[in-house]
Amino acid sequence: MRSAAWDARAETQPEDPDHPSRPITLSISGERKVWVGDQVHDGIADREGIITDAKGGMYVLRPVFTWAGTWTAPDDKEMTLTLSREQRPRRRREEG
Repeated sequence: MRSAAWDARAETQPEDPDHPSRPITLSISGERKVWVGDQVHDGIADREGIITDAKGGMYVLRPVFTWAGTWTAPDDKEMTLTLSREQRPRRRREEG
């Protein structure tokens, strides 16, 4: 059961178009914040990857087409979202 605080938060944030009941997490600047499952370009490593974990502000990423060879990023400031976690399964079905 959702609380009144959840409902108030949902009213103040834009909704995710793929999941209308779930608001999008935004950064302070108003941009969509990257999270586990998102495909991003890591500007520091100059690589594209998928975020597999987030611990204490540190992000763990893996290459897009393999599970081997993970790397870490100290924060999300240099990450650019290329494909959201909600869009990835749909893209896979379309290409599949």
